[in-house]
Amino acid sequence: MKKNYLQKLILYLYMAGIFFIPFDKPLTRIIISLKIHFLFFFFSCVLFIFLVIYQKIFKKENVEVNFPYLDNILLFLLFSLLSVIINGTYNYRGYRLFFAYCYDFSIFYLTLNIIKGKEEIKIIIKLWALSFFIASIYGLWEYINKISTVNFQKLFEVRTKGFMGDPNYLANVLGFYIVILLTFFIYKINYLHKKIGAILLLLLLLVFFTTLSRGAFLSLGIISLILIYLNYKKIKKFLAANFKIKIILLLFFIIFIIALGYLITNTNLLERIIRTGSTTERYQILFTSLKTFWHYIFIGTGLGNSLYLSKFFWPEKILVVRETVVHNSFWEVFVETGLIGGILFLSIFYKIVKKSFTYFKHTKSKTMLAFLLSLIFLVIHDLTISIQYYIYLWIILGLNFTIAENRIDNV
Repeated sequence: MKKNYLQKLILYLYMAGIFFIPFDKPLTRIIISLKIHFLFFFFSCVLFIFLVIYQKIFKKENVEVNFPYLDNILLFLLFSLLSVIINGTYNYRGYRLFFAYCYDFSIFYLTLNIIKGKEEIKIIIKLWALSFFIASIYGLWEYINKISTVNFQKLFEVRTKGFMGDPNYLANVLGFYIVILLTFFIYKINYLHKKIGAILLLLLLLVFFTTLSRGAFLSLGIISLILIYLNYKKIKKFLAANFKIKIILLLFFIIFIIALGYLITNTNLLERIIRTGSTTERYQILFTSLKTFWHYIFIGTGLGNSLYLSKFFWPEKILVVRETVVHNSFWEVFVETGLIGGILFLSIFYKIVKKSFTYFKHTKSKTMLAFLLSLIFLVIHDLTISIQYYIYLWIILGLNFTIAENRIDNV
């Protein structure tokens, strides 16, 4: 069906929001105001709702609007709101987070209702190619000039923050697009010029590693192993017929070991992994949140209250170095919304991953594989940081659903 002017405007606003994803701090803990991507997505949502109401009520047209998992989402929102009302909240923080969830679910539904085919996916990929290139150049400049200084017991003087404001979140947003690029590059999907795609991938990886985000490294490593497993026979056949490639890979492995040794000896990498100031503190937070969860198991602590209420369960000998988050998106949802709220939240992810995997299993669509692996990257990294309020997480969820639902094959 031919798009009218309002439908085109909604799509243009949405794509503008897509472009600015890596340029802003993500949606976390507050409803973002005066953020570029937020404004574009907000107006596109408002216009979409207006369009649906106008066509249904005034023009009496049969508009196809897709709202999957609406019962799960509405129940989750209900439990979230009840947890805030019953437990109270500091400075109305819980209510702001509740509206942040409403906004994120709106972006999810907007994505799967306006992205219907290959052309829209191509536009998204190309817009991200440009915006991530700009963001990466800035991140590289920031690292070289030591603009982003993080003093963690002087173990690391520089970790790139980029426009995200935090190294872990920069690694998170770079990582999901790296996975898409990597999958398309391996399977030779024609979305960008091959050389441009390769250069962009290398640039993103370079900036990605300057974040020194352990959770992101682990997540990307697992995705790499999945890709190796899926292409094991091709890799084995290729290496058997190319002796030079074997030598290059061996040299690359040697360089990697030398570089790793340099990091360990010059940046105290092993000490960072086990040091008290970060890793141990996260373990303390995790175990304390377990006690908090059992105390508030039915209705949760309320959105944004998990650590505020956890202080009553800290062991006397443990001191919290700084106020932080639970560092696990899914567990934080369980703590803040209770057992039922956490299960409802997980069910949304489970259903979308299952739908995406089923479609890939039956069609072997490489487009589906790229976005599914991108989602898996975010889910794995979710276990070490809190990103449940971030826009791009719900965009990737929406894209996974719409690719499977509309059977969008290779781009």
